[in-house]
Formats: sequence, C-alpha cells, structure tokens
Amino acid sequence: MAININPNAFSPSATGTRPAERAAATSDARAAASTSSGTIVQDGVSLSTTSRQLAQSAIQAEQRDASLTRSQLADEASRLRDQFSGNTYNEAAAVREVPDTDDPALLERAKQATDFTQSHGQRGTNPFANLSDDQLTLVMYDDSGSYTTNERRAAYLEQTDRRQDWKKSVVAAGMAEYKATGQNDKFFQNCIDYYEGLPPIEQAQYPVDYVERRQHWIENNKPYSGAPTINAIDR
Repeated sequence: MAININPNAFSPSATGTRPAERAAATSDARAAASTSSGTIVQDGVSLSTTSRQLAQSAIQAEQRDASLTRSQLADEASRLRDQFSGNTYNEAAAVREVPDTDDPALLERAKQATDFTQSHGQRGTNPFANLSDDQLTLVMYDDSGSYTTNERRAAYLEQTDRRQDWKKSVVAAGMAEYKATGQNDKFFQNCIDYYEGLPPIEQAQYPVDYVERRQHWIENNKPYSGAPTINAIDR
C-alpha cells in the first residue's frame, strides 16, 4: 500500500513558518506516521527516513503543545534545550551516543552530526543544513530518541546561525529606517511578523506581552530612545 502526502510538507526546502502551513504539514504527517506497513511516497518517490522521523516529531510536538500552558511550555523548552546546549549537556557522553538502529543512513547522519558539532563546524557539514526552520525546531525539541543529542545540537547550531543572520539583517534595515524617519515602526512590525511565525514552543520563550508592547510602541510612535539593536528584538 502506498500513501501520497503533500510533496512539500517535509522537503528540505519547505519553510512551514506560518500556523496554517504548519497545520497542513501536521495533517500530512499524521497520514505518513500512522502507516505501519507499506511505502510512503511523495510524487512517486519513497520518503527518506529523516522525512518519516520529522512526520512523527510533528505529531508529538502538536500533542505536547496542546497539553501544556504557555508557562509550562516555556519550562519544557528550557529543560529540553539544556540537554543539548546547557548544563546537562555531557559532551563525552554525546560523542559516544549511537542511534539504536542498523539503518546505515541514520548511523551516518549521527556520525556526521558529531563530527560537525565537535569541530565547531570546521569538519564536515551539518546534516540538517537543508531543513526548514520549523523542521530544525522539531529535531531540537524531540527527546524521544529519534535523534541523538549531537543531532539535536547540530539542528540548534544551524537555527542559531540563521536567526543571527536574520537579526543582523532586520537591525540593518531598522537602522536605515531610524536614520530616515526617526521611527522604528517597520523594525518592530518585522519583529512581530517573525514572532508570529514561530512554533508555539519557540513563542513561549518570549515575554507574554511581546506583540502587545511592540504594537503599543508603533501606535504611539514612542518606541526606544535610539536606534534599533539586536537586544531589542528578544526582550
């Protein structure tokens, strides 16, 4: 039996950064992950192991997000992040970690992630470099065992690099706006748009009044006494 799913839902180039797109992708994920036999195909091509894992991760994330309050989700995000980037990250143990599988593709992906993270990006390539932002989030916050600690760390490093690039870009545009008009309206609207495109577990790590404060600053033309900065994006 073959199941056809949205060919863009779990492709490497899929962005999936809007709630409607995320909901559609999760619907496709249910079709994919619920199949215990047969081949899952996308435009006649079998889905990769990574795509099937992402499908399952999307379902688990949806269930988690629906079962927790925003405050609880923020705490859960902190706990999970600590596993691959905080005090509980054990580098030696992470290096020894091997997936519980005989799938050569998964074994190679895990090795690649360890090589990349341990060399600080100087050796090899990030195995998740082509995933969308939402897919990186799925990998990072999935502690079910589908991904090794260093795979989750590799996803985190890729996401961090992308967000730093975005922040630099939006601050540069905001600086030009401030010099030309003395205002930060477009800068803060860019921040709002970006925030609203984040998955729930990412939004939960921002102040609860993040959008309201920026809307207030825009409407009253009284944001900051100065040009925009990277720090102004997150607080």
